[in-house]
Amino acid sequence: MPVDQNINWAKIAGAKLTQYPLTGGKRTTYQDVFVTEVGEQYTVDNEARINIRAFALNKIEE
Repeated sequence: MPVDQNINWAKIAGAKLTQYPLTGGKRTTYQDVFVTEVGEQYTVDNEARINIRAFALNKIEE
């Protein structure tokens, strides 16, 4: 994603989210992800962060 574009987190619906482990192992994929709550953006250690709460209809360990 280009740095100059903002994501409208509140409008994300029906998405797929895959979490890759840092030290090998299985990845976890969440399907039909819907964002339910979006916090304000803040900065920690010179990195932009935002708190997002979401739910998924399906979870798959690959």
